[in-house]
Amino acid sequence: MREGLDETLTVLTLNLSPRLRRSLATTNAAESLVSRTRHVKRNVKRWRGGQMMLRWVAAGVLEAVKGFRRLKGYADKPTLVAALRARDRQLGFVTAHEEQQIA
Repeated sequence: MREGLDETLTVLTLNLSPRLRRSLATTNAAESLVSRTRHVKRNVKRWRGGQMMLRWVAAGVLEAVKGFRRLKGYADKPTLVAALRARDRQLGFVTAHEEQQIA
């Protein structure tokens, strides 16, 4: 419960639409990705280094992408981006790209 508390509270404070907030407050997409990757990599009998592991994980991610659907509340994406940028400015996190735009 405590593990995702900060992220959940962050989602709640962004003033998003109820649909988008509900979609972002769950871990379903991440859990689905991990589950699908785990399912694909179970075919490997002997691991031969990090590059092989990366290839199999990438294969699992590509397989999981096929099952993803459109994010509920996707029409509110501009609101989400604006809210995240405002929060980053408030916390003092500014990207190099944003610094160039400001200057």
